[in-house]
Amino acid sequence: MSEVSNAGPSSQVASTSNNVRSLTSKPARKQVTHREVENIRQSTDKANQSGITYNIWYNKYSGGEYDDGKTQNVKSSTRVKIAKDAGYTRANRNGGAFVCLFFARGYCPNGQDCTFLHMLPVDVPDQGHDVFGREKHGDFRDDMGGVGSIQRVNRTLYVGHIHEESNDMSSRQQQQQQRQKHANGDRKDTKWNAFSESGGKGWDRSQPKNQMSPTEKVLFRHFSEFGDLERIRVLHSRGCGFVTYKREVDAQFAKEAMMHQSLDHNECINLRWATDDPNLGAQKRDRLEREREGMQAIKANISEEARRAGQSLLELEQAATLEGYDDEEAGDPKRLRIEASEEGENDNGMNGVSEEEYQQLLEENKRNWEKIEQEDAELQAKAVAEIEAAEEAAANVSSNGDSAILPNETDKENGLFDKKALEALHALRKKQQPTPAALPSKSALTGLADYGSDSD
Repeated sequence: MSEVSNAGPSSQVASTSNNVRSLTSKPARKQVTHREVENIRQSTDKANQSGITYNIWYNKYSGGEYDDGKTQNVKSSTRVKIAKDAGYTRANRNGGAFVCLFFARGYCPNGQDCTFLHMLPVDVPDQGHDVFGREKHGDFRDDMGGVGSIQRVNRTLYVGHIHEESNDMSSRQQQQQQRQKHANGDRKDTKWNAFSESGGKGWDRSQPKNQMSPTEKVLFRHFSEFGDLERIRVLHSRGCGFVTYKREVDAQFAKEAMMHQSLDHNECINLRWATDDPNLGAQKRDRLEREREGMQAIKANISEEARRAGQSLLELEQAATLEGYDDEEAGDPKRLRIEASEEGENDNGMNGVSEEEYQQLLEENKRNWEKIEQEDAELQAKAVAEIEAAEEAAANVSSNGDSAILPNETDKENGLFDKKALEALHALRKKQQPTPAALPSKSALTGLADYGSDSD
């Protein structure tokens, strides 16, 4: 087997990983021979063959005991060493953009003759593909394995089946004892040491490396070979952890490179894409990071002319804001100051208005309210006067002999309308009747035509 088999990362890998991306001074090394690649494929097929009958259509075995080959954790016999295996290939001369998948897994037999890149990924030209040129899916798989989803940028890997260090085991016992003391009322010596606290909260780039727990140090040493790490968190007593890279392409490469590998012990780790963090603080942090990355991408792709136009527009908007003008209501700075003072945008609620101007505005508002109330009172009085006039007119009509058509007082209880309502309706009907127009004078011919006689 190749000399890369079961080899862990060297001590200089973490320091040289940033320079490997631009490595073109040496040819890529052949990691294994073609015979070894064929043996690896056959062993992988045998590990996945749990059935009895081979189906040539689906290229799978059926029958027998069900055992999904994807869930089998068979320890890999090869592992990539970036500092030793990386180099230039035909893809560097031909302008290739994707990384060799076999190189990431540690068994590419082609070396410098490979048509894919043998180096850490720089960037992906198409978000619909991963760094190996495989198409992404619309959503993640049920087991969170595979290529990934095109709908979300995932930079976090779930690392399962890890072996926790003995110091972490003792630190958990200390934490449990301290929690018990704290629950019993003894609040002395409740401050945990650095690595114990980090074992529960995790590590990020803002913290020094000496605050890592022993298990987090192991994860950092193995996974930092493939890119810059952003955060590491280990769930103690569960045998799993989370590793977050600064870039998604590094996480994609590390997922294939560390799949079914071992760390410092003889374990066989299981790598999957991590699901969304349920912590609200983590969700807010990820949202801000995506927004910042989006702004950086927009600034990188925008032209110089569009950048100057946007800067000029921003300066005009700032000048209009300082002058007190608004796009929707230009020429009314007083109203803007009043609205801003009502919203309380600054500490004193005055929004830059002096005390004298503020008092004048209050008096002006008071006068406007008084004017509105006076107009409302006048309208109300006018309406009352019209109602009284209508009632008086109805009473006059009743006194002139038209009251015969109105019901008696005794009929008020039995009718649908009372007397006052019927009087108002009667007055309104009288008012709407048109006055008879003057008839035209009759001529002699029309007089003869209008002669009412039975004979012609």
